[in-house]
Formats: sequence, structure tokens, C-alpha cells
Amino acid sequence: IAREITDEHGEFLFAGLPMAGNSIFLPVASRDGVFHPGERIRLDPGQRNPRIKLAVYDAVRGSSPLVADHHEILLRPEPGILNVTETIQVANPSSGCYVGETGEDKGSVTLRLRIPSSFEKVTFHKEFFGRRFSVIDGQLVTTGPWPPGARELQFDYVLPIEQQSQIWERPLDLPCSDVRVRLVQ
Repeated sequence: IAREITDEHGEFLFAGLPMAGNSIFLPVASRDGVFHPGERIRLDPGQRNPRIKLAVYDAVRGSSPLVADHHEILLRPEPGILNVTETIQVANPSSGCYVGETGEDKGSVTLRLRIPSSFEKVTFHKEFFGRRFSVIDGQLVTTGPWPPGARELQFDYVLPIEQQSQIWERPLDLPCSDVRVRLVQ
């Protein structure tokens, strides 16, 4: 609806926005080509001058600062399939927004999930992440930026079971000191 550039104090003002009670606005700041969304806000005549703070970070390229604070894997075998749920607490302990390595021909990948390539279906528990991951060369990858802090990434996938006994393997994607694998029958 509108664009504005901050003043020397990092402040900005939008004037003349519609005050319809059913309009929700999402303020977004951009720095180094990365969009940093704020909290959604509904404007109405009783709230004419709301103050909003947007956090922005410098973009950081190069080797990944991302770590997994914990990684939990839940395996649930059923006839002919193995249901897997993974929960990863992904943390960026740096002070910048990690945007990936430079020079990759398929974009700057920030996280690659190396789940078994025979997966049939992947469902993310939070829609935000589901929209950010794509399947490239049989792996789930995202080019989405990772600002400082921790975010929980949880997803399910289904693997076909082709034999009576089968080996399930899963390399870790990030350095992690707390990995748990549970089998539920």
C-alpha cells in the first residue's frame, strides 16, 4: 500500500492509510535485500497512531552459523509405511541474518534437510516453513533467510517399507548436541 524510508533515527511514518476495521497491515522492513516482517496490525479510528518496532539485521553470507539446539525424531511404523516426525530447534547464534553461501547456481541455500530421498509426502506443522522449502535433487532445501534467534521446525514425512526389515538412515543437517530418536509401535 505504501513505502517509506526511515529518517536518521530509524523512524518512519505512514500517512493516509485506510482505517477500515477489516484491513490488516503487515509492516515489513528491507535491508541488504532481506525482508524483515513485523507484527500484523489492524488500524481503526480509535488507534490512529500505533507505534511499531521492526527488527532488521545485516545480511551474513558465507559458512552457515546455524546449529540445532535439539533434534527429535519420532518413528511410527505402520503396514507398508514408516511415518516420521522430526522436530528441530534451529538457532542462529550470530548477530546477523544468515542468507547463505554466495555463488551457488540454484540460489543461496540456507538449510538443506537430508531426509531419505524415498519420501512420499512432507507436511510442515507451520505453514510458514512449508512455503519456504522446495524439493531440489531429492532434498528439502530453503533459501529463506535465518535471522538471529531460535525457531522450531517440525515436519512429517512418509517412507515406503518395501521389505520385512529395513535400515532407516538420516544424516544430521546441523551441528547438534541433543539428538533423540524414538520408536513408537
